[in-house]
Parts: sequence; structure tokens; C-alpha cells
Amino acid sequence: MRPDIDNLFKGIIDSLFQSKVNQVLDGIETDKNGNPIHDEFGNDIPHFKQRIDDSRVVHTEMLKLKATEESPEGFTLIVRNLGLEAIS
Repeated sequence: MRPDIDNLFKGIIDSLFQSKVNQVLDGIETDKNGNPIHDEFGNDIPHFKQRIDDSRVVHTEMLKLKATEESPEGFTLIVRNLGLEAIS
């Protein structure tokens, strides 16, 4: 069974925004009461936040074409970084 194009796209976007290059240290993990959470060795577990979140995805175009012998199934992803000044 072939995956739906929207699920492929979501996986790509999630991987871009959740990759290590987009994560910054933001303290330590805590439980719902604000108490630090520790790993099995008693060390604090670091908490990370996204430097840029996926709310910056402002435009998408998807076209799913049937694969042929000459053209295998696939997709192309173009990422453009729009600064706040470019969004109006």
C-alpha cells in the first residue's frame, strides 16, 4: 500500500522542525507539579524547545502522480526561509 501524500509531507515537516539543529536547550524536564524528572542514573533530563516551529509553514503545494517505469514515485521539497519582514 502506498502512503498518502499528505502523510509523507507531514513526516517531512515534522522531521525538519524536530531535528537537533532546530532544538535549543530550555531548562530541564519537569512533571505536572514542576518537580524535576530524572533518568535512571539520577541525572536531570534536559528539556528542549524548537527554535522555529512549524507555524512558519505558510504555503504548500502537493501533487501526487502515478509512478511509471521511467519515473519512480517520489516528491520534491523546496524550503524557503521567509523572514518576518517578508510576511505581510
